[in-house]
Amino acid sequence: MQELEKDPEAYHYIEVMACPGGCVGGGGQPIPTTDRIIAKRIAGLYGIDDDATIRRAHENPLAKEFMEQYISSLSAIRII
Repeated sequence: MQELEKDPEAYHYIEVMACPGGCVGGGGQPIPTTDRIIAKRIAGLYGIDDDATIRRAHENPLAKEFMEQYISSLSAIRII
């Protein structure tokens, strides 16, 4: 926040994470949310990620194909 106060014009967008446990404990999650439930969700998500064949979006063959076919120009990237 101190950096923002020094030069607010330097930023176009600021994202703040304030949910306990990050997004997995956030407002969009089913209720009730207790620390135990959040810990189980985190463990489940890490387990799914560990088992995933594709773990990074930029390595996804479908995403690569889409980018190559439809978003190959700089002007198209700016639209996104």
